[in-house]
Amino acid sequence: MKRILGLVAVLTIALVGCGASDEAVTYKGEATNADGDVATVTYVMTGDDITDTVFNETKGGSDKRTMVTNGEYDMGGEKTWSEQVDALGTYVDENDKLPTLDAEGKDVDGVTTATIGLSNLSAAFESAKAE
Repeated sequence: MKRILGLVAVLTIALVGCGASDEAVTYKGEATNADGDVATVTYVMTGDDITDTVFNETKGGSDKRTMVTNGEYDMGGEKTWSEQVDALGTYVDENDKLPTLDAEGKDVDGVTTATIGLSNLSAAFESAKAE
């Protein structure tokens, strides 16, 4: 019985030690589409867990998040561009992956409720490298 308890204690320490050794690493990616719009992503990865995902994109050289805040980029829908890419970031954080996209770059599963094309943002995510 003491051997079993000793083995359990050693395994527990080993497993806890492995979890503690997972360092948080920041990843950044960037992609440019045919129109010259630059998509960016930053996220943190700890082990296999993705957190703090933030997407952004430019339009004509201007930052879309800033444009939305200033009322300069209104898509006329229920959700702003920023709300839609924030939903994409939340999906990535919760699922540790991008949603499935169709050939037009639309969210096939409809999980992000995004009506915007996500191809450039997806390409940025796929290109992300550790800092």
